[in-house]
Amino acid sequence: MGLTEPPRLHAFGYHLGIREEPKTTLKPLLPELLTWDQARALIDIYTSVIQPVFGFLDTDLLYQRSRSHWHGQTQRIQYEALLSGVIALASFFSDQLPRDVEMRIALHSKSILEDPMVGIFPCLDLVSASILRTLYVRGTTRPYVAGLSSLITINMIEVMGFHQNENSISFVGDQRPADNVVGGVNIRERVAMVAQSLHILFAYDFGRSIVNLVSLPPCNPPQSAGDFTFQQTALTNILSKSLDEKESAADSRERLVIALEELAAMPANHDFTVLTKAELCFAVYRRLRLLHPPLQEAQVEHIIQVGAAAIPAARRLAALKHPWWNTIHTIFQYK
Repeated sequence: MGLTEPPRLHAFGYHLGIREEPKTTLKPLLPELLTWDQARALIDIYTSVIQPVFGFLDTDLLYQRSRSHWHGQTQRIQYEALLSGVIALASFFSDQLPRDVEMRIALHSKSILEDPMVGIFPCLDLVSASILRTLYVRGTTRPYVAGLSSLITINMIEVMGFHQNENSISFVGDQRPADNVVGGVNIRERVAMVAQSLHILFAYDFGRSIVNLVSLPPCNPPQSAGDFTFQQTALTNILSKSLDEKESAADSRERLVIALEELAAMPANHDFTVLTKAELCFAVYRRLRLLHPPLQEAQVEHIIQVGAAAIPAARRLAALKHPWWNTIHTIFQYK
C-alpha cells in the first residue's frame, strides 16, 4: 500500500482454526560433545578455509559468543544452529572429529532449523545457519538437497528483509540485525549476497529456476586482503537471470555469449573462485551447445582457458585436502 512504516505482518483471517503448537524440546548440545579447545580449533579451521570465500560471519563475534557458550553464558538455541554448522563444515574440511560426531552435530543444526517453534521468527543466526547447512549438504550429499536448502535460505532472507534497505522495512519479531560491519559491508548484506550467490550457482549448474532477491543493493567494496567473497558473488551475479522461455533463440544466444565473455574476463584469485569461474562457464557452454549456430572459435577458446586454469587449482585444493565440491565436479566436466 506504499506505507512508509508498514505494520508487522499478522496472519489475520489466514485459516479457520488453530491447534496447540508443540513446544520445542531442543537444548544446547555442543558443550556436551566437545571441549572448548576442540571447538576453538574447529572454528580456526572454518575462519581460515571457508570464511575467505564465503565471508558472511563476523569472526570476532563468533569467537566471543562461542567462548561464552562454553563458559557459563549459554547462547540461544538459534546460535547453536549456527555454531553447529561452523563445526560440521570445519570437521568435513579437516577430519578432526569422528564421522558419527560430525553427523550428530550436522543433524543437530538441521533439527533446530526445522523446528517449527524456533523458526516462527527467523533471525540472523538462523539465516546464517541455513547458509552453512547449504554449504555442508552441497559438499556431502545430493544436488537436490543443496538446492532445496538454498531455496529455504532465500525465503528466510525475504522474510527478514536482508535484501532491502534496512531503514525501509519493519523486521519481524524483535530480531533487527546487529549493525556490525565486516570489510566495509553490513553483515546482513553479506548474508544476502552469499545466499543469493550460492542459489544462482546451484540453480544454473543443475538447470533450475532462479529466485532473484530483486532489491539486493549493488555492492562494490574495496577488496580486503584475504577476502574473496565479492569475487565469488560477482561471478554468479553475471548469471542472475534465468533463461526466458519466451525469449527467442537468437536473443538467448546473444545473452549467453555476453555472459561467457564477462565470466572469462572476471578476476579469480582464490583456487575455489577459479573453479567456480570454470564451473559457470561450462554451464553457459552447455546451454550454447543447444542453440544454433555452433560456437565460434573465440568462445571455445574461453572455455579452454578457464578449464586449463581450473586443473592446477583443483590439484592445489586436493593437495590441501580441502574437499570443495568443484575440486572434482568442475574437472570432470572439463575432461
